[in-house]
Amino acid sequence: MATDAASDRWYKGNAFWDFENGRPQVSRSQQNAEQFATMIWKGTNIPDGQAQDVGFGIHCGYVLAWYCPSRPEDPTIKTTLENVCRDDGSCTDSEYLCNKDGYDECYNQMATKAHNKLRADHCAHPMTTDTTMAKALQRMIDNSQNPTDPLKRPAPYQNCYENFYQANWPITNEEIRDTNLATQAWYKHHDKYDFEKGEAKNYQRFVADSFTAIVWNVLDAKVAFARRQSLIVAWYCPGPSAEGAKDGINTPRINFTGVS
Repeated sequence: MATDAASDRWYKGNAFWDFENGRPQVSRSQQNAEQFATMIWKGTNIPDGQAQDVGFGIHCGYVLAWYCPSRPEDPTIKTTLENVCRDDGSCTDSEYLCNKDGYDECYNQMATKAHNKLRADHCAHPMTTDTTMAKALQRMIDNSQNPTDPLKRPAPYQNCYENFYQANWPITNEEIRDTNLATQAWYKHHDKYDFEKGEAKNYQRFVADSFTAIVWNVLDAKVAFARRQSLIVAWYCPGPSAEGAKDGINTPRINFTGVS
């Protein structure tokens, strides 16, 4: 049958999948690899009790399959590792992979994406994750330096702006690891910023800057995150400065209707 032949072809995309790193192999057929991943997606992101359905359509020799629900459009590395497993049922340990290179790659990927989504609302250029900076920050956080002493940072990062977030009970370490609670908490301080004057309200600059750091509009902005249990720390290079904050140019306003 046509559906059997199509299924066999989609499944052969496993030859192009990098199981160790949770992504299509470099310089190989990404489309074939992603068709395979969609086909065998395990579904840990799908609520318990919700069925995974599939339907097929055939027309003039073409076969189309719909999977509902399926994998997210742009899943994180951690989510992909948990859901695309080998034919023996084994999956790469996502915790090992996320942290094996001296920084939390999965959290940095997720948090940078969340930051850039908010930056787009403010017409700010996207940030990129600086992995070298992330490793330096993680080393300092692992040594219980929070907030970090700028004079003890490596020289390239001494002028970076720092955000830190400490969660309280009953928020779990897993919730902090797998969500963007820190980004959301920093962004909520937009209500401490006066967009008309281009400065913090009522001498609340320290609090307001946790928001302005996220949307500070400069080219080639770099960001890095480190996590230790219930603590999240971020470095922004360059970040808000006392001089630059005066004119408000780098923190363009958006319509905040519906933001709580």
